[in-house]
Amino acid sequence: MTTTKTMQKTLPKGWKMVKLGEVAKIVSGSTPSTSDPAYWDGDITWVTPADLSKLDTIEINNSERKITTKGYQGCSTTMLPAGTVLFSSRAPIGHLAIAGKEMCTNQGFKSLIPNEKTNSFYLFFILKHFKERLISLGSGATFKEISKTSVEKFEIPLPPLPTQHKIVEILEEADNLRKFRQQADEKMKDLIPSLFVQMFGDPAINPKKWSIKKLEEVCTKITDGSHRTPKLLDKGYPFLTVTNLRNGSFDFSDVKYISDIDYKDLIKNDCKPLKGDVLFSKDGTIGKVVEIKEEKEFVILSSLAILRPQPKIIHSTYLAKIALTDFFINQAKEKQSGSALRRIILRSLKSVKIPLPPLPLQQEFAKLVEDIEAEKARQAESKKKLDELFQSLMQRAFTGELAA
Repeated sequence: MTTTKTMQKTLPKGWKMVKLGEVAKIVSGSTPSTSDPAYWDGDITWVTPADLSKLDTIEINNSERKITTKGYQGCSTTMLPAGTVLFSSRAPIGHLAIAGKEMCTNQGFKSLIPNEKTNSFYLFFILKHFKERLISLGSGATFKEISKTSVEKFEIPLPPLPTQHKIVEILEEADNLRKFRQQADEKMKDLIPSLFVQMFGDPAINPKKWSIKKLEEVCTKITDGSHRTPKLLDKGYPFLTVTNLRNGSFDFSDVKYISDIDYKDLIKNDCKPLKGDVLFSKDGTIGKVVEIKEEKEFVILSSLAILRPQPKIIHSTYLAKIALTDFFINQAKEKQSGSALRRIILRSLKSVKIPLPPLPLQQEFAKLVEDIEAEKARQAESKKKLDELFQSLMQRAFTGELAA
């Protein structure tokens, strides 16, 4: 680990290594008694780490719960001035925000009130940069917590105030680019469901009076994966379960593998999905869906159902997207069985009813979905590059490179 003396030697002229306690007053918070209603539902903003976990801006100006003046006086929390850096010190360590106005916090914080030589936003970004190191200082058996003393003694590089302002300006601009990318990504999430309703109408109402078909009438096969779990290995053929279906695609990051012998045995029993199939999770977590768009060498557990559409009747993309609707999933859930583990049996899944638009309209929808997915992939790559840029700028900012 780089020592403080080593870091000091590499810093530009005018920079110095300082303890956080030298540039900010570190204060804790507190919680009024929850049994006294006179302490609650007032007009004093009282922040918890949970409030920061939902935050998508640097500054915070509101809280889910508020306390009264009596509540404030009845506990040892501190009224923090605007510009205070809120740093969650437990459950979890490392959430950050800057107070946009006067407020107080619960005991899950070590808040930093910067002195006149320290820019609040500089302090925010440098704590963000050193987040993992700060987390490593936490201790405790039940949950990790970083002490006030540890925060006070933690050392950071500090440039002159004008340089801090320059660094903040650059990092804020880069951070805003990331947020604009995130906002665009959020809008893209709703685009395909909106397009579905626009082209086909709400399937629960079926305003366009499409014919209604049972799932078994539009599929050549409805089956599930292996009803036995073969020996799992660190390499071989992927053996997928519900946990490997995430956000409409496959996640192979924690996949298990099976041997060549087990793979050949299982594909005899139709446990291998094919290109054009739709996977639907039917055990435990119900309603995860993936459309298989290319041939892959893997097999699945029985918690996943294989829906193999008749290509002359129904397009796999239409089937995949209607399987994600509340209309489809609610029908499926009504047919659940099992007390401990909730599951849908194949016979019940086959009887789920769906509206069936003309195939050319489904094909038009599938092409539009393909275009949207391609744009989402480009946006994901853009987000990755912006994140990398931001991390690079952070690294350069606190070594003096960026200011130079």
